[in-house]
Amino acid sequence: MTSSPGLEDLLSDLLTLDDDVAAPERLTPEMYGLLPIVHHKTYTESYARLLDNPEARFVDADSQRHSETNEVDFTPQDTYRLVYSVFEPSTPKRAGSPEPPLLILLPGVPVNRFEWFPVARILGRFMRVVVLDYLGMGESSQPLEFEKNWRWATQAKVVHLFVHHLLNTQNAWFETGYTIGGSDWGGGVAQKYGELYWDHMLPHMTALWIINPIALNGYWTPQIGSLVAFTRLVLELDNPAQLAEVVPQLQVAAEGMIGSMTTLLESMFHRTAEIHNKNSLGWLQSAYFNRKAYNNVTKNAGNTEVYWGALRCLAEQAAEALGNGELLPFHSTRNPGGLHFTRWNFPVLVTWGANDKMMPDNQGWRFSEIIGRLIAADREVRGVPNKLRVEYKRISEAGHFSNYDQPMATVDAILTFLSPINQRATAARRHAYIGLDMITRQDEPALLKRLDEIDTKLVQSLST
Repeated sequence: MTSSPGLEDLLSDLLTLDDDVAAPERLTPEMYGLLPIVHHKTYTESYARLLDNPEARFVDADSQRHSETNEVDFTPQDTYRLVYSVFEPSTPKRAGSPEPPLLILLPGVPVNRFEWFPVARILGRFMRVVVLDYLGMGESSQPLEFEKNWRWATQAKVVHLFVHHLLNTQNAWFETGYTIGGSDWGGGVAQKYGELYWDHMLPHMTALWIINPIALNGYWTPQIGSLVAFTRLVLELDNPAQLAEVVPQLQVAAEGMIGSMTTLLESMFHRTAEIHNKNSLGWLQSAYFNRKAYNNVTKNAGNTEVYWGALRCLAEQAAEALGNGELLPFHSTRNPGGLHFTRWNFPVLVTWGANDKMMPDNQGWRFSEIIGRLIAADREVRGVPNKLRVEYKRISEAGHFSNYDQPMATVDAILTFLSPINQRATAARRHAYIGLDMITRQDEPALLKRLDEIDTKLVQSLST
């Protein structure tokens, strides 16, 4: 077997590159350039289009934030709002190179898209990262009385319509493909999206990434159960006279829920007491209470302002979405509404915190081994083309929100996984990836420069 002329010499040069280093330094994300540029954006979509119902309208629990009295505006809405942040490389694109690959990330519960910011600050140096508050979460619209529509398939459609919006408005972003990723609850949405819509998005979709997902069994917790109990305090939206009686009950219940949610979050991180305090946990819960209220002496004795409508929206989601079997595997008789994993035909990365107290990381082995191996074996026996391969990566020193606990290890996992999947997309990244640690020769800056030159030629060659 022969190789291209000069390849042997090139390999030798790159692997033995040794520049003089004036002062030792540790390789960090800054080696790959400045912090990415960040844009915060809003997208609106027809509620009727989402539900395929021309009469569909909703009351937004989040509208209370626009009122000094913290009261909900009960004016029915025709469109819902999705809020998202875009992290883009600050390094200029190389001449002749296509757009960098796109990664769309969904948060878990009960947090918001801020969960992904530590990872996006690093990944945004290499590729374009979109972090989305999907329907009912964070700063996006939070429909009340959504009832049976709080299904994973509905949330998957929300993401599907959002991706099509990006395709229509930012088509160049998809030039080298995109990957959908989700943590915890967002992992469940990503799984359902992969089942229902991946074939609609060909040839754009590259892979699926699920992080400590709501998967298989073992995701029920007492704190989630208390969310369901919260839904029993029903607010009659069409009876304003009853508002004065109901709101105090909801306010008291919501105050208790904040305590439950804080307890829940404390169990979701590794070494919580060393890393977090009530303020950092409050930042992740900002969709549910106003942490700025502590500075307002005119507030109640506790100086707390609870967004009880947002809590109620989350509770309605939990009451309907959890326990309905939609994310458990499909079974012809026992679970006909389950997820058809056999429709997956794309690479999948599963990452799991090794110290997850809520859902043990061994579940990740079961998930990747059973689904990946069995489906691949069946397709091989039947002679069916197979693109499904499931790779499992444990994240050390990390809890249920492993991406927040260990952002650098999480970045390493996804970049290492994506590199062999799409060669053109890998070459189109703003930087070649050589890890986040420096070795003793400390020639990484010169090596990155050489690899960037090689990638420029490679992507031009692959484009033709």
